[in-house]
Amino acid sequence: MVTPPTTATTNPETIARASVDPVGAINRAIEALDWDGAQAALDVIDNDGFRVCSATEADWERYVESEDQEMKSRHFEFRDDSIYLVEMSGGLHPAIAGGIDDAIKEATRPKATGTDHRVLEGHRDAYVDTTFEPAASKLPKLSPDCSFGPAMETDAIFPDWPDDLRWNEFHTLKVEVGINEGWRSMNRKVVQYCRFPGLRYVLCVFVSPDMEVRQYKLFSITNNELEGPDPALVNPSPITVDTRVRMDGRRLLALPDDTALPGRFPAELVLELNPILRRAWVRCRSRHNRNPPPF
Repeated sequence: MVTPPTTATTNPETIARASVDPVGAINRAIEALDWDGAQAALDVIDNDGFRVCSATEADWERYVESEDQEMKSRHFEFRDDSIYLVEMSGGLHPAIAGGIDDAIKEATRPKATGTDHRVLEGHRDAYVDTTFEPAASKLPKLSPDCSFGPAMETDAIFPDWPDDLRWNEFHTLKVEVGINEGWRSMNRKVVQYCRFPGLRYVLCVFVSPDMEVRQYKLFSITNNELEGPDPALVNPSPITVDTRVRMDGRRLLALPDDTALPGRFPAELVLELNPILRRAWVRCRSRHNRNPPPF
């Protein structure tokens, strides 16, 4: 499932050139991928990714920051001095990630909450940029599929964070969706996310390419400490018609205990995942298939 290093990625001259233009080198490695082999590897449930090339962490961060990406960085994982493809683009992935993003925005829109503006803002795949912070304050450049945080106009408790943090980098909820990306990769991300000050929840959703397997895990984080066991020890819950993912509204808005929720913002945000998956199934099915979703 995982390809060995190629001559191109181990040749000293190639590595030297890559250090000068890491984005170009990574783009060329992506262009040269055996896409049939990658697809076959990633279609295996519980795969551990498909190796793209060698890279330093600095090279990888340059790629994440770049506007010239051959493929969005959120489809890859950096580990062990290598870049791995963990998620193919297109298909179910954007349909499900977009569906979750839309559902949360719909449930917290001003008309629903009785406020004159959004009090929980969506930031999609934005990463937190700590490039110029001291080494002790640097965070991994992780791009989630969705992210949410309180609006500046709320009474949110701003986390203990370097001065350069922008308000739109303050996220209380991050969402990861895996179709090809399995629990190994998502579990590792949850551990990394625990380093992000102010983060309260990480929601991970896994749906196999054929949609036969539909699962989720919701992790709660307090003061950078994961509540409960290591993510790898947590069994995923099946997504059914009865599934309701519940998150505390006060925690999502980072409000002090003695501060009232704004307007009619729900004390508990309830997210139904099964309708989102059904809509994704309909959106991605063959045009000749008029049958309803089988779940």
